[in-house]
Amino acid sequence: YLSNTMTGPLKEEHFEVAKDTLRQKVMVGLLEKKEESVERFEKFFGWKYKSRPKVQEECRAEYLKGGVNSNTHSKEKPQPDTPLYDKIVHMNMFDIMLYCYVEQLFEEQAKLTVNIPNGYRLEGTTCCECEGTC
Repeated sequence: YLSNTMTGPLKEEHFEVAKDTLRQKVMVGLLEKKEESVERFEKFFGWKYKSRPKVQEECRAEYLKGGVNSNTHSKEKPQPDTPLYDKIVHMNMFDIMLYCYVEQLFEEQAKLTVNIPNGYRLEGTTCCECEGTC
């Protein structure tokens, strides 16, 4: 979908279009760096808590701990250097290459929020329940 080609074999030029699309239009995140990714999204998009920051922090922590769409099915994964594994790699070659690019892009995009403090989501929040002023 990133290369806007729905049919036919994928080629190197599709990969380049997909990389360009990601670089220009997507703030990427990585599941294995979920905390850092969410923090970056909050800073980049200016997401702040508007009310009940204590409750929202608990909700955020729960999300980061377990996720909202976790795979609970346990299936045996194909082992490297087996015919099945090699076939999967071959069929998903451009996806694998694109993921490697996303990992690189994730590191490059860190500079986009470097001047925004961690915990930005909490700046300026108030909570009469938390402060006992309701």
